Amino acid sequence: MDELQLLEELGKGQYGTVQKVYHKPTNVTMAMKETRLELDQSKLNSILMELDVLHKSQSPYIVDFYGAFFIETCVYYCMEFMDAGSLDKLYQIGVPEDILSSITHSMVSGLKFLKDELSIIHRDVKPTNVLVNSQGQVKLCDFGVSGQLVQSMAKTHIGCQSYMAEHPFLTKYEEGEVDIKGWAVRAMEARKKREADAKEEKAATPPA
Repeated sequence: MDELQLLEELGKGQYGTVQKVYHKPTNVTMAMKETRLELDQSKLNSILMELDVLHKSQSPYIVDFYGAFFIETCVYYCMEFMDAGSLDKLYQIGVPEDILSSITHSMVSGLKFLKDELSIIHRDVKPTNVLVNSQGQVKLCDFGVSGQLVQSMAKTHIGCQSYMAEHPFLTKYEEGEVDIKGWAVRAMEARKKREADAKEEKAATPPA
């Protein structure tokens, strides 16, 4: 921890916080997630799942993982800092269709990597779990509720209910489509928001 300089808090949840930190030896700015360990077994399994996915993922569409360490009752893991924040911020202002297309390409590529290379489904793809940086890169994060396809985990109700795919009880052949269907919901929301804003702007513009 002595090698890290705390810069600012990026977010806070039920089980811990995410902070922006500076790693002095490498001059790299990172996002550090702190999670308490005095939790039930399901939460511990979630932590282990996320660490395992981050460690194995070598993809331009998944946040880079720098390492993890334990201090007393907390686990800390350091990840790539995405300076534009999460996708929900873009949703608030609406997303142009060309940008939405680029975001969708990145998301589908990331989900395909998880499925093809790790046999993993994310199961919780929502705007707050999609990060963006100022270079225009879009990456997935937060793999705590991800599941192994071979265990038919897609048939359990885990993740944010409002962003689940339409049919949670799927055949083994369909399991890999859960994340894609879930992302389609998000893409449609963003497009509708943009269209609604455009209509409001047009209605508010006085005739020439």
